[in-house]
Amino acid sequence: MNKIIIFATLALLALLFTPALTFSAVSSLPNFANVSSVSDLFTSIVNAVMKLALMFAVVMIIWSGFMFITAQGEEAKIKKARQNLIYTLVGVIVIILSTELANYINELLGGTASSLIEKIKSPLNQFIALLFTLATVYFIWGIIEYIKSAGDEAALKKGKAHMIYGIIGMAVMASAFGIVAMLQESFGF
Repeated sequence: MNKIIIFATLALLALLFTPALTFSAVSSLPNFANVSSVSDLFTSIVNAVMKLALMFAVVMIIWSGFMFITAQGEEAKIKKARQNLIYTLVGVIVIILSTELANYINELLGGTASSLIEKIKSPLNQFIALLFTLATVYFIWGIIEYIKSAGDEAALKKGKAHMIYGIIGMAVMASAFGIVAMLQESFGF
């Protein structure tokens, strides 16, 4: 009985694929992935693997949380949950860095993937502007402390220190902003 089922299945498959085999010289195979070059194929594979890896990372983070919850104060279980979470977060960092490496390889193959520098340029400028703002607020806070001190030597000293560190912070952030702008101009980012 099993031999008849196997034979019937093979015969049916042969009938189904016969038109594809007979017309294969005339027609082309369907392009389900919309791939037109090696670079596109590489990008499709990397994106699919990255999505799977990130989904697995989310599952592992949830699992780590479950391990923390069920540890109930036992040090060994808490240590294992912490290790699991750390390994997962390191894995996420590796996934992101490997994606950037894959984008670089894709650019070498002739693709148009955005580079790592293009991805971090705008957030880096925003981060520098945020730090400059924080340094300015710190400086203003020092001025307010200096004015409020009203003869208290310790408060005067503390206000001066805040003003000096605020000025140093603003100078460092302004120079970092300048260095980033100079690198962008020099290397055409």
